[in-house]
Amino acid sequence: MTGSGFPDDTRGVYQFENASVLNAYDTFTKRTGISQMLRANYAYHSRYLFTFTMRRDGDSVFGKGNKYGTFPLVALGWNMEQEEFFRGWEFLDRSKLRISYGKNGNQDILPYSTLATMQEQYYPDGEGNSLPGFYVNKLADTSLTWEKTRQFNAGWDYLFLKGHIAGSFDLFYTSTYDLLLDKTIPDINGATSIQQNVGKTKSNGIEIGISTQNIRTRNFEWTTDLTLAHSKNRIVHVGLYDENGKPADNVANKWFIGKSIRAVYDYKFDGIW
Repeated sequence: MTGSGFPDDTRGVYQFENASVLNAYDTFTKRTGISQMLRANYAYHSRYLFTFTMRRDGDSVFGKGNKYGTFPLVALGWNMEQEEFFRGWEFLDRSKLRISYGKNGNQDILPYSTLATMQEQYYPDGEGNSLPGFYVNKLADTSLTWEKTRQFNAGWDYLFLKGHIAGSFDLFYTSTYDLLLDKTIPDINGATSIQQNVGKTKSNGIEIGISTQNIRTRNFEWTTDLTLAHSKNRIVHVGLYDENGKPADNVANKWFIGKSIRAVYDYKFDGIW
């Protein structure tokens, strides 16, 4: 609720009964979700580790028949320090190799995104009166579904010198498809954009982390943490193809094949004359 036309401002917002004009607004949204997960773990002599996970998630924001997504994960681990040939390496406290491959989903859209919406628009009649009207300002797409990501990860965890040096080394490769994006369309459709599952991107990178325990006494402790990371993402396709069947750029949305999805695109600046 908003109010205006107060006689003074001495009571701040605690004087709605003194407002000469009051306007009230209301809204209602409903969103429901459900998830199931199955996980199996197996360890052989604390050396070889296996994990399998299966998720099934549902969200009401998607269209009928597209509300559910299934997302599996498989991970393997090897605690190398448990092997006989590592027993003589006294400086090595922990050395674990791991590898995983999995699929995940993204449902980060607003409720009712699959439905067409209307906006109020007043217009005058022949006698100068204002009459209420409506027009469609968003198109429906009941095929909207989960954005999906496949990721491969390989890593190494280590611990040296009785915990004084620890860290990890990770390599990853990610492929994301059916992206939830607002696609620009000609306004002859009655709207200038529509939310759809569009295109595919991929990214890869490396991350290195190291922690050192430099000094540790009863009254003083000094540790150092350092993380280095580098990643690159690029567009594979945006659902458009040229006459040769090759993926084509979507200039209207500023999506370019081989470039970042957030690439800056504008006119070249030649200076001020």
